[in-house]
Amino acid sequence: MKKLLSLCAPLVLTVLITSGCTKSNSVRILNKPIKSECPSSTSLGIACYGGEIKKAIEIKFPHAERFAGRSCSLKMHLERDGTLTDVSVLEGDPALCDAAMAALKRADLPQPPSDEVYQVFENAPLDFKP
Repeated sequence: MKKLLSLCAPLVLTVLITSGCTKSNSVRILNKPIKSECPSSTSLGIACYGGEIKKAIEIKFPHAERFAGRSCSLKMHLERDGTLTDVSVLEGDPALCDAAMAALKRADLPQPPSDEVYQVFENAPLDFKP
């Protein structure tokens, strides 16, 4: 089951990150983790949490369409409370990777809804294809 979950995260994030951008007016309260609104069940939680990550990044990446036709793969490391502790470029267009990395670093990522969902996203690759 764990192996299946680790294979699902890249697929979920690829699908979610590559779809269209939306705007939101969410605000993070300083020094308090953002609680996920996702269910803690594994299959629903994975898809839902991936969507929350996507939304958090999109808010900080408003002009992604400037990079249409390009791609970038990043790898992120999250703590259990949703804090981003590391991000690195795996491959891709340098300008898009720089912009995507900056957006990810500024994003207010929510806390994963369960330990099982956290394990999937703890060291997840993110594919950007605006």
